[in-house]
Amino acid sequence: MSETTRRRSRPTAVLPLALVSSLALGLTELSLDPLLRLIHCDNYKELHPGMVFIPELDFCGLPHVERLRSRDATAYFSLSIVLPIVLSGLYGRLLDTKGRKYVMLGAASMGAAGDLWLYLTASYGSLQSSWSIYFAALLKGLSGNLVALNAAQYAFVADVSSPRTRSFSLGLMWLISWLGGSLSGIISVILGAPQQHDLVANTFAAAIGAWALYVLHVLAVLPETSPQTVENLALTALAAEGSSRGGEVATITGRLSRLTSLTELCEPASLIFRHPILRWLSLVSFTIYFAAGALTLLVPYHDFVFGVDPNETGIIATCKNIASIVSIIFLLPFFSAVYRCLPSTRAQSISQNECISPTERTALLSEDSQRKSVRMTEVIVIQADQSTVAPAQQELLLCATGLLLQLAGMIGTWRSEDWVEVAEAMLLFGLGCAAGPSLWSLITLAAPPSKIGRALAGFSALNVAATALRSPAFHALFGATVETMPRFVWLCASVSSLSTKTFHRTQVHVVPRVYSL
Repeated sequence: MSETTRRRSRPTAVLPLALVSSLALGLTELSLDPLLRLIHCDNYKELHPGMVFIPELDFCGLPHVERLRSRDATAYFSLSIVLPIVLSGLYGRLLDTKGRKYVMLGAASMGAAGDLWLYLTASYGSLQSSWSIYFAALLKGLSGNLVALNAAQYAFVADVSSPRTRSFSLGLMWLISWLGGSLSGIISVILGAPQQHDLVANTFAAAIGAWALYVLHVLAVLPETSPQTVENLALTALAAEGSSRGGEVATITGRLSRLTSLTELCEPASLIFRHPILRWLSLVSFTIYFAAGALTLLVPYHDFVFGVDPNETGIIATCKNIASIVSIIFLLPFFSAVYRCLPSTRAQSISQNECISPTERTALLSEDSQRKSVRMTEVIVIQADQSTVAPAQQELLLCATGLLLQLAGMIGTWRSEDWVEVAEAMLLFGLGCAAGPSLWSLITLAAPPSKIGRALAGFSALNVAATALRSPAFHALFGATVETMPRFVWLCASVSSLSTKTFHRTQVHVVPRVYSL
């Protein structure tokens, strides 16, 4: 393998994709409100020419215009969030059958098409209507947005990284995505979209350019890493048994190809529900992402309770961000290095008698091939690699430690008496951010090898749903209790985090897996 090929097959090859995708998505999200202001304010001026003496800001602040903007924004975000969740099964199957690059290219192309339509809408007055916004939302929803992009990028990292260093690679990708989201706000201000609504087309043009860079990087740099699926292994084993069983191979092939659309859509959910470890990880993942919604109330909560000024708010946010960066860049590799120095007794405790040897597997297949039955089920027994046991235990311990730190941060914020204690609590919470990459690493280790794409697509859809639900839920709870119990929202977040702390009681057992077709 040449040095160029080896470099392209490293997990760092996907980092530029995480940067430009988060940048493009952030630019689009920040430019939507200026575009809606441009559409509805101009339309209102045309319908009421006698009121042109009122400043433009007053037009946009009228209740009627506000309702129209709110309606269109709700429709846009609903379509762009719900459609990827509904189609996550399709994205997951494409990841496992067509490959990682196929999904990346498709998602980026559809995302660029949506931004191109928004650019045309902002540039030409004849397209400035609510239906143009809905059509762009449809294109963005079909692209998969974060569901397809995250699943494809995480699957690529899982393919090319070792189990011991996978969480660090995923953590770097998380940091790069956060950096891209931060840069999108700066670029949007530089292009002038928030200040001058007629310049919003420039921001959409920048998003299109980011998607173009994404596609070029995938085509020119990224290798295809889709592993051979268990379905293909089964068909290969059947075909090797001779022409006498050719009809049975064709029958099984037909069964695999005649999957209904409903089955494909529900496949990630059914996979997670049937797998005990994935089922538990899904509950932990949803709770983590949902409980983090309390952080969106950090400023209004402490402004109401302590009267925090902007400088103190900046210090609190900086403490959390610095702690998160330290947790990913320094604590993750340090923890991994320390854990490798410890004796891995549990990995050695797996008895060889619990694993089916290749000779026994051959005997089972030979006996099964001799059975003359109308309905035949081929079973392929895949012995799990024992080298993944220690990494799974390492990620389990690291994830539990991170959850404990986040719980301490939530409780500290709940019991804080001034802004300094809030900053200290957010420092603890930021140090626990390593739990996220470790959780995703555990997902890739627990998922069936041939269905990693579907598992990651299901978890991405679950996290997008939790992220979409948490802000309305916590804001409604805060609005209902701010006068009587302002700390109640943090108590609820602490209870949610406490429920995930039982995660450390779960043990990950890497055992031989049996897949029945």
